[in-house]
Amino acid sequence: MKRTISLVVASLAVFAVVVGVAGAASSPTVATGAATTIRNHSAVLNGSVNPNGASTQYWFVWGPTTAYGGTSAHHGAGNGTRSVSVNVTASGLLPGTVYHYRMIAQNAFGTTMGRDRTFKTTGHPLPGVVTGSVTNLSAFGGTLNGTVVPNGATTSWYFQYSGGAPFVSTPVPPGTVSGSSGPTNVAQNIGPLAPGTLYQYRLVGVHASGTSYGPFQEFSTFPLSRPFPPRFTQSTQPSRDRTKPFIFTTTGLLTPSSRFFGPAQCTGTVNIRYFIGTRQVTLLRTSLQSNCTYRATAIFTHTFAFKVGGKRPATEQLRVEVRFGGNGWLAPTKNARVGHVILG
Repeated sequence: MKRTISLVVASLAVFAVVVGVAGAASSPTVATGAATTIRNHSAVLNGSVNPNGASTQYWFVWGPTTAYGGTSAHHGAGNGTRSVSVNVTASGLLPGTVYHYRMIAQNAFGTTMGRDRTFKTTGHPLPGVVTGSVTNLSAFGGTLNGTVVPNGATTSWYFQYSGGAPFVSTPVPPGTVSGSSGPTNVAQNIGPLAPGTLYQYRLVGVHASGTSYGPFQEFSTFPLSRPFPPRFTQSTQPSRDRTKPFIFTTTGLLTPSSRFFGPAQCTGTVNIRYFIGTRQVTLLRTSLQSNCTYRATAIFTHTFAFKVGGKRPATEQLRVEVRFGGNGWLAPTKNARVGHVILG
């Protein structure tokens, strides 16, 4: 009889231990599921969460990299001990873009992150647009330049510009670039413009997935009465680079005339060209900074001329020419500084 009672007590003790282990709450268990109902601008993110006996909240994060950036609202998953299927809709997405996402859940016992997964939205990526410089500048007009990347869909493009009034769009109808094209340089003449006036402009690209805007740039038309030319310095360092890649940095400062009275003292474009003889081997284009300085770096992986037998020379001299433009108040039509550097 005593042995029977002992066995019953032992069984009850084991049962109590098992119940105690099963009843202990813990951090949630999470599984990131596949994305569904994927559209140009949205997708449904799925997952499952087991609260493991404690009141639990869950949410999703997403973005173009594993740094994410987008997040859903927090939702309750209860305090049960079974896995629950959940989902949220990620919206405001870009077409034709790969997104990373994961599910996260949290309760009083800790935070659990599901594994990172990816999906790609439908449609073509938005067009790429880069606002370029102004050429052929005069008192009454100029040529706006830029680059369009259609990203697989026929893309319309146009420039917007303004001298302080509402923006004007040109051309009408807009130009087009075939979806099968790569990066395409585009240009549009504008005018008549007001002499001696500061203008803002940008390039715009549009296709079925949406609209892209290039960064704003500025230029000033020439005044009717040309001012005294500015002074500007040019220095390219080092004067010689003996090891590949050959790296040269050009810096300088523009000082407007003391008789300057224009609307944009430190705006404009600096073009830095490298030549072998009369042949241009590279062009750098940078903007004049608000303190009237400029800086640009050229990197060469090899020399350019060829010797007999098809070998490149070990040493070569390049001419560096700096010209300033894009601001008619400061730049005369001919204004250049020339230097030389040696490769190798």
